[in-house]
Amino acid sequence: MYYREISDFELLKKWKSGGLTKLGQEVVLDELRQRNLDEATGGGNESEVETVSQVQFSGFEIIYSAQDPTEAHILRARLEFEGIPTHVSDEHLNQVHSLMANALGGVRLWVSHELAKDARQILAKILAGEFSIDESNPVAS
Repeated sequence: MYYREISDFELLKKWKSGGLTKLGQEVVLDELRQRNLDEATGGGNESEVETVSQVQFSGFEIIYSAQDPTEAHILRARLEFEGIPTHVSDEHLNQVHSLMANALGGVRLWVSHELAKDARQILAKILAGEFSIDESNPVAS
C-alpha cells in the first residue's frame, strides 16, 4: 500500500483500524508525522475528522476527501439532511481519469467556512456509527 497517496482521512482510518502489522504501524505513523497529523493518532473520531485537509478556497473548505464518489455523495446527503449545504467536486474527473485518482486527490466534499465546524461534528457522529441501522433487529413486515 502506498500510504503517501491516500487522503488524510483514509490514512487515519487505516491507523485506527487495528489491522496493521508492527511495520505497517511504523510506516503509517511516519506518514502521519510528515503530514503533521501525529497528534490525531490518540484522539477519537472527532479529531480524526478535524484533521482532514484544511484547504480553503473562496469561502469554502474541504472537510472530506474520498476515492469513491458514492461515499462522498452519501456524506453529502446526510449533511444536507442536517441543513448544511455542501458541494462535491472532482467526481467526474476522477472517474474519467481513474488511474490518476490518487494524484488528483480524490473526490472532495466542500462546505462554507461558517458551517465547517458543524459539518465536522456530524461527520464525527457518522464515523462513530451514531446514524447506523441495527440490522440484527429487522422491522416486522
